[in-house]
Amino acid sequence: YYRRDHLGNNREVWVGGNNSTIQHTQYYATGLPWANGTGQDAQQRKYNGKEWIEAHGLDEYDSQARMYYPAIMRTTTIDPLAEKYYHISPYAWCGNNPVNIMDLNGMDWYQDPNGIILFSHYLNEENGKDLTDGFKYLGATYTSKSGNNYRKDGSIMFKNEQEAYDRLWWRANSFGGNGREMFGIISEKGILVLPDNIDSEIGSKEYNLNKHGYRFDKGKLFDAVTEKWHSNFLGIIHTHQDPTGDARPSHEDIGLSRKIAGKPIFTMGHDEKVHGVFWTGDNPRTGVWGYDFVRSFNTTNSQLMQGKKSLILFLKTFSWK
Repeated sequence: YYRRDHLGNNREVWVGGNNSTIQHTQYYATGLPWANGTGQDAQQRKYNGKEWIEAHGLDEYDSQARMYYPAIMRTTTIDPLAEKYYHISPYAWCGNNPVNIMDLNGMDWYQDPNGIILFSHYLNEENGKDLTDGFKYLGATYTSKSGNNYRKDGSIMFKNEQEAYDRLWWRANSFGGNGREMFGIISEKGILVLPDNIDSEIGSKEYNLNKHGYRFDKGKLFDAVTEKWHSNFLGIIHTHQDPTGDARPSHEDIGLSRKIAGKPIFTMGHDEKVHGVFWTGDNPRTGVWGYDFVRSFNTTNSQLMQGKKSLILFLKTFSWK
């Protein structure tokens, strides 16, 4: 059990069985732990309930959108909306007022002057009203007129799969050309585009599902927003737009297909082709993963993004078992 203050800081951790306190933590105003007391290794979620990472002297909080360094009350990356807040440092945390303001995950939805809906790394109901010059605050969640559901973690449930593929490819190529992957979960109801690949901040290109709270096991998907396991999805699609890598699915993709009971994994490749692979079982003698390619779905990225081909319709009748 946790005892928290008004900012969500974990002050004490109790064990219900014997009603004893196993961890006690005090904080400076910036969130830096002090007077730690006992049991600091019992769990690492402390200031605002965020993970405190001390490895090799890092001493930062993982705040999902950005890393926060409480010793100087600054983040380690620039606020993407910094140009809208000239009076505040682009590295500031909670508008330089962490005593009264908390940032649950550093993100809310907004619309830019071109009508594009984006997830901000530093935007909330308080400062969203200050947006000007054609920018519009939309909220922690948002439903568009076309029925797309913009969820609180930065993921989007697209009813129109054409829009989903366009979003995947556009966002994958919006990160300075470094080839970061974007992921989408294919279901009969549409495509769930997972949150932007924020791992590029540490130089990673591969999508880190666990970092965003999603995981697969025994054919099921754990949804980070609903916090439930789901099995009613058809497959996965992600981007391989880095020209220095392989456009086709990787060995890791075969392993991911294995985790979802052989459902297909597709890539939107830098060669403009859509590639598919699925796990066919483990060799009983060697344990080597068996796999096969999806050969009956020949299409291109452009055909998907233009709505000329549908993965959903194809997967409804495709048998991978």
